[in-house]
Amino acid sequence: EYLDCTSGIAVNALGHGDPDWVKAVVEQANLLTHVSNVFYSVPQVELARRLVACSFADRVFFTNSGTEANEAAIKFARKYQRFTNPDEKQQVTEFISFSNSFHGRTMGALALTSKEQYRFPFEPVMPGVNFLEYGDVQAATELIKSGRIAAVFVEPIQGEGGIYSATKEFLQSLRSACDDAGSLLVFDEVQCGLGRTGYLWAHEAYGVVPDIMTLAKPLAGGLSRG
Repeated sequence: EYLDCTSGIAVNALGHGDPDWVKAVVEQANLLTHVSNVFYSVPQVELARRLVACSFADRVFFTNSGTEANEAAIKFARKYQRFTNPDEKQQVTEFISFSNSFHGRTMGALALTSKEQYRFPFEPVMPGVNFLEYGDVQAATELIKSGRIAAVFVEPIQGEGGIYSATKEFLQSLRSACDDAGSLLVFDEVQCGLGRTGYLWAHEAYGVVPDIMTLAKPLAGGLSRG
């Protein structure tokens, strides 16, 4: 007998062997499992509609994990800047991340992760990431206003780096600076989203809406979603 107090790696939101979850998985496995991304499937469309209905978003992009979600956000940010400013000789490609941040371990997401022991074995990681102190409004605002920042990645409540909660002033200042500079604001809610703060989305507590929100972990109760 096992008592799992960490929900696997914070993913098994319904625990292990929940009968309704098992039933849904078995029924879907008997019908359809992997589907090429060339096609849509009914469960995928239904989930996308539900996520849009309960959030600020008007569309959903599915990946297999939180790390991949952040990789996708990196690509979306650079593509957005390139298509928004196609005639710029110096493309806007840099990012801001913060101390104690964790955004994943693939090469792009790893570049946004502050912990040196995670980054060192794989250096050089993706260039162009500026690390600032979590909560430093002035430093973040000044760098965003430089016009070099494609997107700011921030966890409204940090998880892996320690349970550190952003202030309302900090997130509101990031939102305002990004709006002025044309940078995207990305909230990584892989750990703090989906009801874990008393709100469905952690950013709701701050009254600040991002351009992109990345999700994972409890979303599928222990399975990948891609």
